[in-house]
Amino acid sequence: MNLFSKFSKLNIIIFAFLILISGVLGYLFYNSNKTNAENTELIKQTKAENLDLSQDLEIVKDKYDKLKTEVNTLKSKVAKVSYRKKVNKIKSNISSAGKSSKNKLYYKKNKVSYKTLYFRLKKQCSKHNYKNSKR
Repeated sequence: MNLFSKFSKLNIIIFAFLILISGVLGYLFYNSNKTNAENTELIKQTKAENLDLSQDLEIVKDKYDKLKTEVNTLKSKVAKVSYRKKVNKIKSNISSAGKSSKNKLYYKKNKVSYKTLYFRLKKQCSKHNYKNSKR
């Protein structure tokens, strides 16, 4: 303490600030060197990984080229076949006045004309509608 008593308060404050600033700068320098060392190690590791990946990429490219040549040779050996759908013509059978086409034989045997069937059906419908309208 006798050493500091010779200096004025202003000199002591300036000296304390110098020590504080040098301590902060020293810590920052140490921290930056530490992070630089870590970063260089990380860079070395990523370069090694990139080399591995580039080798893997080359292997995949070689496999792709081999498969492509195999496909090309197989394409030249295989005959091209075109697939066409078979067109089925739908035969429309006229059913006689609302009756199904299964009953054609009945109408062929009895020789019932479409005209008579039409009027018979019309008469049945009109009777049916008349009954419904009375209700």
